[in-house]
Amino acid sequence: MIPRRPRLLLLLALLPLTACSGTSEAPVALDRAAASYAATPDATPDTTPDTTPDATHGRLPDDLALDLGLDHAARWSDFRLEGPGRDVEGVPMVDFCDPDPTTWPGAVWDRMAVRESGPEYEQSREALLYPDVDSAREALEGLRAIVTACPEVAVRAGRESNEDRLHLLLRPAGEDVVTIGVHWRGVLGSGVYEVQQVGRTLIAARDLAEGSRDTLDEQAANLTASLDELVAVIRDELP
Repeated sequence: MIPRRPRLLLLLALLPLTACSGTSEAPVALDRAAASYAATPDATPDTTPDTTPDATHGRLPDDLALDLGLDHAARWSDFRLEGPGRDVEGVPMVDFCDPDPTTWPGAVWDRMAVRESGPEYEQSREALLYPDVDSAREALEGLRAIVTACPEVAVRAGRESNEDRLHLLLRPAGEDVVTIGVHWRGVLGSGVYEVQQVGRTLIAARDLAEGSRDTLDEQAANLTASLDELVAVIRDELP
């Protein structure tokens, strides 16, 4: 489905965004000493930390197919596909009450993202690799708690008006998935954000539309279906 988005993209441009990629452009390595001894018995160890993504915890495949199904750029000249790659901005999370970056996205070890954009259209996907399963789960649950604690934000759209952005957790909801709906009071504009956990990787996606609270459930169902398809294809490639 290619949603219509004439108004939402303008609205989101006014919002402070907390992009996942903003706090995870470079891998965050755990401190460790990589002792390297020479052949001579009196050599001193090299304790320089190794912070390359594959040094301890592995890395995401360079050819990870995050762009599965995003083929509009190949068919229409006014569409643009960025990535997949590590230098692409990830799924920008709406500023849910200014979350601490240690909560979301947390200690990301490696990341890749893809973004497709066109007239009144944008889709983003991001893979976030964590040092271990518990770290990925902690980030997922932290995001769930942020949305639960921040169901509504008043956003100043202009000098003479305020508009309220409303956040809510949507179904399907489960231990390994968080689905977030965003809509506006009094104006059209909706967005769905979904994050699924696959081992120690979180797969995030965003879909925007010119919708309302009444259309969020259908919008979320469509995003979930596309994300389920993506995860089924790339699951075996993840570290």
